[in-house]
Amino acid sequence: MKIFSHCLRRLVLLALLGACVPFAQAQTTTPTTPVTPTTPTTPTTPVTTTPTATTATGVFIYELKFEHVEGFNVDFWGGGYVIVPSLGGTGSAILTANDGGSRVYNEQANTVAFYAAKTDDKRYSIVAMGGGTAGGSDPMLSMQAFGEVKHPLQINGPGYTLRVKAAKTLHGMAQASRDESKLAATAQPTDGTLSFIEFAEMKLVLDEDETAKANKNGGTVTSGFAQMLLRVKQQGYVSDTPTTPTTPTTPTTPTTPTTPPIDPGTGTDVNPP
Repeated sequence: MKIFSHCLRRLVLLALLGACVPFAQAQTTTPTTPVTPTTPTTPTTPVTTTPTATTATGVFIYELKFEHVEGFNVDFWGGGYVIVPSLGGTGSAILTANDGGSRVYNEQANTVAFYAAKTDDKRYSIVAMGGGTAGGSDPMLSMQAFGEVKHPLQINGPGYTLRVKAAKTLHGMAQASRDESKLAATAQPTDGTLSFIEFAEMKLVLDEDETAKANKNGGTVTSGFAQMLLRVKQQGYVSDTPTTPTTPTTPTTPTTPTTPPIDPGTGTDVNPP
């Protein structure tokens, strides 16, 4: 069925999210020539410093929605949730879809880049996810959105209060494609379709209720992710990650039956047939 193939293509894209560091944070550097070691100098008396205390910053939770614009041969996600540290860093996402009436979700921990940007007079937040390399048979995926930082928000965490500004809404685009003609014949779709491409509008809206709840209960991406995972399950979504079947155990060889005991008084079998 074509619908089945289209859903499988969406699952293929998940490998790009789960197997890579958020691409917006990845950097390639040229290795430097090793420096010739110098003769060590006499060590000086170490200077004692006071460790800097780590400041809690809380999280933002955004509701994510995708709206199909153009494309074919793939059933893209419909929405989900994105959980990010309020001052930037690596976040997580839960993606949701509707497969022929069945609600499914997929967990994407530590796959979201959330960072700040600015122009001469405005500040922005950017969300980015994706991966892939052009020119091969592997899929490519890019999901990026931005929003102006101007919404005042108070973060009430366990033992601390912060006043920050957040992007209440972020807009962007999601793009995905794959050249399936470069796959082995046995790996190509069998429904008559070949290759796929998708363009979808991407919108994230700050969920202030869930954000407040997450910050009150710890204010970390991990705890916020668990909170939203519970919510999608309560909404009737089930995981679309296939489970690996367990290897069946080898049956044990039955033991040889023992010889029936003989009654010493009569010389007869105490358990006659």
